[in-house]
Amino acid sequence: MVHVDITYTWSDHAIKLVIPKSVLSEDELIILMEYILPIEKYMDSVTVLSRGLRWYPHIVDDIMMCRIEAIISSDYTLYSFGNIIKVNQYNNSTRYIWESQIPVFKLPLIIADSNYYHHKSIEVLDKTIHLYSFTITDDEQDKILTEAGNVFEYYEKQIGDYHHNDLTMIEIPDFKGTSIATSLIMFGSIYVNYYKNAIYDNIHFSLATQWLAAGVFFKLFDKGFWFFQMSLPHHVRLMYVQATQGDSAFTEALNKGMKDYLEIKGTEDEVSILDVDFLSSQAKGSAVYGKGPYVIEITRKQIGSENWKMFIKEFYREFKGKIATYNDFVECLLRYDPTGYSTVTLAKMLSEKGLPEE
Repeated sequence: MVHVDITYTWSDHAIKLVIPKSVLSEDELIILMEYILPIEKYMDSVTVLSRGLRWYPHIVDDIMMCRIEAIISSDYTLYSFGNIIKVNQYNNSTRYIWESQIPVFKLPLIIADSNYYHHKSIEVLDKTIHLYSFTITDDEQDKILTEAGNVFEYYEKQIGDYHHNDLTMIEIPDFKGTSIATSLIMFGSIYVNYYKNAIYDNIHFSLATQWLAAGVFFKLFDKGFWFFQMSLPHHVRLMYVQATQGDSAFTEALNKGMKDYLEIKGTEDEVSILDVDFLSSQAKGSAVYGKGPYVIEITRKQIGSENWKMFIKEFYREFKGKIATYNDFVECLLRYDPTGYSTVTLAKMLSEKGLPEE
């Protein structure tokens, strides 16, 4: 292994590393980076260091094995991705070590006042699901964790072994949506209100992404990226609905997404699923969220539920911790579609506007 010093420049938005040409041809590059962040400057209640803030070196379309070691004042607590390896308490500080068990695509680091969050957890199949919240009651946390545990167990049995020992769900103030990282789900006020009313669709979807989107990764903005990132986990979510609530609930949930798509079907705004570049319009979103799971269900019926189940398991087993492409998906599907008819039909439904012959 060759050791070299890496120089860097600093701007308001990024640390830019200058990597010597002599190591660019190496198969593996290990970057050790150490710096100090004056957190008092940023702290209000919770600070989230995300990939968008570029607080660590990364290549946008790449994944990496990671280890974070952090020391912070005992007045604060840190939360991050992966397995927590060590927590050492000192007189006035705490040292944390996290490690990923598979390559990951982003490294969030959350800093909060030590008394800010209320924590509860549940054990599921020798794994632990953690829930950190500041607005959810004890009883509501118990219900959320029970639902998350049931979903987790279903996905692990239907798709494959979860890649880490822990899964953390954490509420973020002044945050409206959901942000997914490997083994870490950050959620905001909209979903808190849903959870309080026992509407758990987002939990079903977010956990599905831990297998397909944050377990198997997809090449950024490549052909079919949003289909894999959104449509596939949504269909997995619907499979859980079918398994626990029955066929009618499954059909209702499937048609709910289709309703939005049908509003733009045939209009000048409609785009094919494979042509969705960003989720920047209702038309693009409805293609991914509405039509996407619908065409997957057509394919599942064509090849048979058992073949589809074996396909998903094999696809996950083969590409866990790797970046998959559209061609990888098709090649794996063909193993369970001997005639190739269903695979060709799926490709047609993804690449064209509209729906198959009705």
